[in-house]
Amino acid sequence: MRAVLYARVSKDDFSKGKKTREEQAAEASNSIQAQLAAAAELAKAKGITIIEELVDDGISGYSGKERAAFNALMGYIIRKDVDYVIARAADRLGRNDADNSSIRMALADSGIPIMGFSGELTDVSSASGGLQFQMAQAVSQYQSAMKSEAVRNAVKLKREKGEYQAPKGTFGYDDEDRSKLVPWEADLIKEAYLLVADGRTVGSIVREWNEKGVPQRKGGARWQYAHLNNILKRPRNAGLVDPDGEPIGKWEAIVEPELWHTVQQVLATRKGTAPGFQPVHLSSGHARCGVCGSSMRSNTATDSRRGTRVKILRCAAAKKGERHASAHLMDLEALVHKEVIAAFLFGGDLLMPRHEGMDVDAMLTKLQRVQADVQDVYDDFDADLITAAVKRERLVQLKERREQIEEQLEEARQSNASAHMLLDLHRRIFTPGRVSLDDAVTARQQLAERFDALHIEQRRMLVAKLLDIRVLPGRGLQKYFVTHTVVTSLNDEAA
Repeated sequence: MRAVLYARVSKDDFSKGKKTREEQAAEASNSIQAQLAAAAELAKAKGITIIEELVDDGISGYSGKERAAFNALMGYIIRKDVDYVIARAADRLGRNDADNSSIRMALADSGIPIMGFSGELTDVSSASGGLQFQMAQAVSQYQSAMKSEAVRNAVKLKREKGEYQAPKGTFGYDDEDRSKLVPWEADLIKEAYLLVADGRTVGSIVREWNEKGVPQRKGGARWQYAHLNNILKRPRNAGLVDPDGEPIGKWEAIVEPELWHTVQQVLATRKGTAPGFQPVHLSSGHARCGVCGSSMRSNTATDSRRGTRVKILRCAAAKKGERHASAHLMDLEALVHKEVIAAFLFGGDLLMPRHEGMDVDAMLTKLQRVQADVQDVYDDFDADLITAAVKRERLVQLKERREQIEEQLEEARQSNASAHMLLDLHRRIFTPGRVSLDDAVTARQQLAERFDALHIEQRRMLVAKLLDIRVLPGRGLQKYFVTHTVVTSLNDEAA
């Protein structure tokens, strides 16, 4: 019998300050090391082989943060690769609605039971086991929600009183008295607001700051898009506690609230992905709002029925008071994952890569060399080794070289991703005009494993290439419309 072990410890599992003997004992028994040891002892006694130990260390299950080990656990359950899931308790698996719902449905569908450290089994596919699992998770979620609510209330009270000062090192504010401005930094920030409101891009302002040699407060070598973008989104700059609040006058404002809100609307409606931003979801940025056609971005929202935070996709162009589309992220991700696998399963001939022998690693190395050469040009200019004219000429040449490599790299990534998915499977399961149904189930599982093993960037490229995703307002799975753009025989219209 085979099992996968899942162990997790949240940062707030360890209390601060002086501890009683009981608290010290509880922390020791809850540690990752203790969980691994207890699971190993249980497996030995039961004659079970643990094929992998999945650990999320220091990550709250309630926060909704990405958990790599949890995602891997879901993969084992969906593929039915194990006989048991071993965990200290149900609350180790998830402590928010999105994760609880996902793993409960996956366990119920697969029939794989959870084995606790005392050896008890919980079969979520049964009525009693499902109820027991839901009750255990509801209690743990309630405990997490109470802790989170207490922290939020304490922070909210401090903010409303003006006692929640800017963190030390905040660009624009004085470290000695963080309610006061640093005049020259504040002037730069205000100018950036005015430029963005007038149509300038954040990236162009970043380039100007770097060319002028504007120093970063925390000692970074060069400004990046994300740095300035985050600064422009700070409500504090307008004297606000939160975007929908009123100015409180407890600290000096850099800009008027009207200008701040104008810039937020500009930033929210601009298309494209900021340089350096790394999406972690298949559908984020690819899904489109069925109302206005704008891209949808990942976010969190409060479930009004339960009062908890869940992951969603939200229309980037929606303004306050307007009703645009939104999506439950886990539901849409599962649907997109399923449709990509179907495309490779039934459209292998269409998706076989046309280019062979492309070395992605070599091209990435070339791209890194170009980026290093760009930095060298700036360094030579700063050291007065080259003139401004020579600097411009070299940068233009490097830009052309970079764009050429990036074009080849995108083609290679798509080609290699497709080859990775279909390698060894194509000749075995595909014959002209049909699919061998005897091997289809095994092939689907192998395709899912290979797709999950790809880098998120490659997975997202395949989604963009294969699917058109639209989300309409409303509730339930009926509002999600996924259309195949390559394997069109899978679309309902074609069927």
